[in-house]
Amino acid sequence: MAITKETLCLQIPIRNTKAESRPAKLNDGKGLYLEVSLNGSKLWRYRYKINGKENLLAIGEYCQIPTGETEEQALVRRQGRSFTHSEARSERERCRGLVTQGIHPSHNQRIEKIRRSAESVNTFKAIAEAWIKEHSEWVELVVEAKLGVELGFNGVRLPLACCLPKFQLLRWLPVL
Repeated sequence: MAITKETLCLQIPIRNTKAESRPAKLNDGKGLYLEVSLNGSKLWRYRYKINGKENLLAIGEYCQIPTGETEEQALVRRQGRSFTHSEARSERERCRGLVTQGIHPSHNQRIEKIRRSAESVNTFKAIAEAWIKEHSEWVELVVEAKLGVELGFNGVRLPLACCLPKFQLLRWLPVL
């Protein structure tokens, strides 16, 4: 993204603002503002109303326009909730669209985060299933041995399909 005169004029007050006794707020308009906290962090906030109740959304952290950033790097940065001024404005417009539909942007953010993590291949479930598939013979032996020890059948081999609760398995003993 090229640095224009407009973006440079907007960045100078942001960089120079310091919070002294309480957090400072730099209003951008239409509910978007930058909150500069006492420790120096700069966070984008969006204030909106749904059903007469005022709400506040933490959009993300302020960052300056990175030089030489690729589109993939920018996407990763935005997913990490770090936005430039123009990106925060476009995020505000996206949130305003949700508010007009009666959807809380914070609820939508949570749903998107859950959806992304569910789509991820590196979930615990996916890794565990891959490991079990790779070590299926070992897993089967351990389960059979564990069932045999718990039920007192050390010499009897049980098929993996017989992994029933103890009371159900004891009912079927005369059949075995």
